[in-house]
Amino acid sequence: LSITRNYTEFSGGTHDNVISYGDTFDVTTGAKLTINDLFTKEEDVYMDIIFDQIEAQIILNGEENYYEDYKEYIRSAFDPSNFYLDEEGIVVFYQTYDLAPYAAGPQSFLIKYSQVEPILAPWVLISDEAK
Repeated sequence: LSITRNYTEFSGGTHDNVISYGDTFDVTTGAKLTINDLFTKEEDVYMDIIFDQIEAQIILNGEENYYEDYKEYIRSAFDPSNFYLDEEGIVVFYQTYDLAPYAAGPQSFLIKYSQVEPILAPWVLISDEAK
């Protein structure tokens, strides 16, 4: 079970600021899950796949919409709590300003289950449509 929340705050500047949160829970125990709980391999293995997928999506969508040094920020601005699960995969997101100017808004990237299936924990259920 994944829940996403967006909070908007305005502190008198030019525009408001939106902060997003994602929480994923084990429905059998109620425990909050970390991104590490989704995988059977070490963090460096699955994070390399995730970062490669994010970079590929940025290139596909147009690098001109991101900061010039976005490749560095993909790793340095990554927050392992900024993810949730949907029908198609793991959605990793960054806050506004992390990878791009305010006008680009918060950035989210779908890592399809099929792209990480060999290293997913067995409890992660993948629908036939997501394969």
